[in-house]
Amino acid sequence: MLYDNALSHSDVIGLSIATRPDCVPDGVLKLLTQYQDAIQRAHQYDLQVCTHLIVGLPTETAQHSLTSMSRVLETNPEEIKIHPLHIVRGTQIARQWKKGDYQALTWMNMLIQWLMWLKWHLMI
Repeated sequence: MLYDNALSHSDVIGLSIATRPDCVPDGVLKLLTQYQDAIQRAHQYDLQVCTHLIVGLPTETAQHSLTSMSRVLETNPEEIKIHPLHIVRGTQIARQWKKGDYQALTWMNMLIQWLMWLKWHLMI
């Protein structure tokens, strides 16, 4: 398999593989649309799953964020990585933020609410 060489080294205990959706071929994206099914199949092969969640996407409310966390938790991932929305200078969202047209969710308040939902053994 593609990653067997890396995993064969005694100092390597695991691999974390990630990509951006715009770098993934359409066939793979089609597969990812079946998110829950993909997670279940990964677990059947004893693969650990890490889900990334971004807080503060445009039009997202605190309730949307909690709903996203709830749905992710239903899939029983081994890890969750929580990211605040990164606003890059010169982008449309940066211009909206500067004009006051976009207001990010309060990161710390969302993190506290999410932590109250998370399983104690889940790596974040």
